[in-house]
Amino acid sequence: FGLENHLGVFALSPSDDGGSNLEWHQYFNHENADVLAQTLSDGPMKGMLGSMANEFGGEIQTTAIGTSPVHVITERIVRVSKDNLWEATAVNFGEIHKWASMIQDASVSGTPNVGTQRSCTTAIGSFKETILSYDEENGQFSYQATGDVPPFATKVVNTWTIKSLDDNTSLLLMHLVIDIAEGTPAPAVGFGKGGVSQAIDLTADDLVYYLENGNYSPRKAMALKSTQ
Repeated sequence: FGLENHLGVFALSPSDDGGSNLEWHQYFNHENADVLAQTLSDGPMKGMLGSMANEFGGEIQTTAIGTSPVHVITERIVRVSKDNLWEATAVNFGEIHKWASMIQDASVSGTPNVGTQRSCTTAIGSFKETILSYDEENGQFSYQATGDVPPFATKVVNTWTIKSLDDNTSLLLMHLVIDIAEGTPAPAVGFGKGGVSQAIDLTADDLVYYLENGNYSPRKAMALKSTQ
């Protein structure tokens, strides 16, 4: 499972009915601990404990708690220079609605820099993105999203990194980190992560098309037509 710092603990104690209580605790670090904890609980742990209960009698109960962040990493190679890609995404931070099909409108509170806030409107709600870091020399900026974000998220931060591959080709890396509220059911996190991943993929594709073709992506064109 790719677990890190994995620790298993067995604890035996007498029960009130003359039998025994067996507790099996597993602790580990993993980028998707919330989902994996539920998987282990419903699978191997329940299966092995169930076999013992069937042999010796008794009942089993499993609980899974995962609170580690969810990571969504998206990469695209774009056939434009690093400077052009930086201008489209960072310098023109408030113009995302001009090319992203999911964004109907956007505005910024000032010149893009640390503390600048972008307000975005979509078909299903609105959210704000506040710039946390802005490093033109190293081609990286990050922002925190608030508003209509996944309900299980306690913090949402997206970091964009732009690297030059040659004079006319760049690498775009988007790294989204979502802190999860403790006790959030694993299926909800998995469903939410899937939706967020798809939204970021579509946005990245819209950007690549816009920059490489000098025009809206077909998806953005359809979105604009539907709002007219």
